Order: sequence, then structure tokens, then C-alpha cells
Amino acid sequence: MGTEAALVTEAENAANALYESLANGASQIHDDPQNIFRSLEVQRALRPKLIVDPPDTPVAAFYPVESEMLQVPGFSWGTLVGRTAKLRQATDYDVCDSSMIADGYLAKKRDLFFLVGADVRAETARAVVQFAASRGRVWLYKDAAVTILHESTTLADLAVRQGIAVRDATNVGATGLYHFNDWQQAGRHLEACRFAIPEDGAPCYRTRHREHESSFFPKQQRFEIRPRVSGHGNKETRG
Repeated sequence: MGTEAALVTEAENAANALYESLANGASQIHDDPQNIFRSLEVQRALRPKLIVDPPDTPVAAFYPVESEMLQVPGFSWGTLVGRTAKLRQATDYDVCDSSMIADGYLAKKRDLFFLVGADVRAETARAVVQFAASRGRVWLYKDAAVTILHESTTLADLAVRQGIAVRDATNVGATGLYHFNDWQQAGRHLEACRFAIPEDGAPCYRTRHREHESSFFPKQQRFEIRPRVSGHGNKETRG
């Protein structure tokens, strides 16, 4: 997996982009030369901290690649980015698309979020409904209607035909399809991963990986990477 932090022109944006790459388990980083030069000191300080290690999280956010590629009216990249940033405050998450779902991606996940409206393939919708029926929860944020391509129906309609009621976030179970209107409604059912390091109390974001935990302090533009001791023996801290 690779990421491109396009149009990063400020130090804070550069730090955020690098952390997102780390949090999502990117194995390569690509950036436009002009962006690197504009945030050179941040790149020098933070990029060496990146460690390739798959994230260990049961939560996924859906990336609507079909909507983006087809330039579907109403799709907003800015809205998607803003809402994924809010989700990061509530919990760690990974990113998936239709092709990953077709490869069996949801077998290791517990919660799947649709943060903006999406147009998906019929086979993707069927896989998501099966996931909601058998082993996980699907969350639709506010106006995030999921439409099935080439069909005059939606993910919610398909779920209802399969006997799955679309509920609100006041009665959440282990499986199902849910609408939610604010982050606290969904967040209380997830393991929160925004926390404060005891040494200085500065707020940060934490992402768990198989071998380590990565923390990002936004105000300080600083990473802290700590090995996960449980199950891996005693390791020294890397910062």
C-alpha cells in the first residue's frame, strides 16, 4: 500500500499526512517535490520514524473509489477527509474499497463505516449486507446513502429485503446496519484510541499495529513509536 500526500504546503498538514500514512500501514510514501521542499524540516524529522507494520484494528472506513473515478455529482473529497479525521479521534481505523472487500477483507473486521455517500458494485453491496447479517456492524453517517451501481436501489433497501432492519444508534447490537448522527453515538461502541501520554498530558492520536503502537502529537508535530510488549517479549522504546 502506498499513499500520496498531495498539495501539502504547510508543516501541520505535512505532519498529519505522514501520520495517516503510518496509521494506515503504508509501505511506501510518494510526495510531489514542491510539497517536500515546502515542508522540508517536517519531512526530515518525521519520515524516518515511519515503520511498515500492518495496523491492528477491527474498524474500517470505506473509500468510495467508484464515486471518485466516475466523478459522481455530490461526491466531496473534502467532506470525506474531514469525517475520517473525526473518526480518527474516536478510534483507530483502516481503509478499504470494493476490491479489498471482494478479496475477503471484512473477515477480520467488526465495524465498517460509510462516512459519505457512495456508489458501489452489486457484489460489494451483497458482501456488506452479508457482513451486517452475520458478523459485524455497518455504520451510515448522516446523509451517507449507499447506492448500487446500475440498479435503482440502495444498500439499505437490499438489507431490508434480506430481513435486516436499518436501525438508529440508540439500540446497537453485535451485528446490523445503523444510522448515526454524531460521533459519540458510534464512538461509545468502539474502543477509543485518542488518549494522553502520562508524562506530559499532551493530547495525541494512537494507532495500534502488530508489533508497535504509534502516537502522534498534533500540537508538537511529533511521533512516538513504542513496541507492543504483550506477546512479543521485552523491547526497547523507539521514539
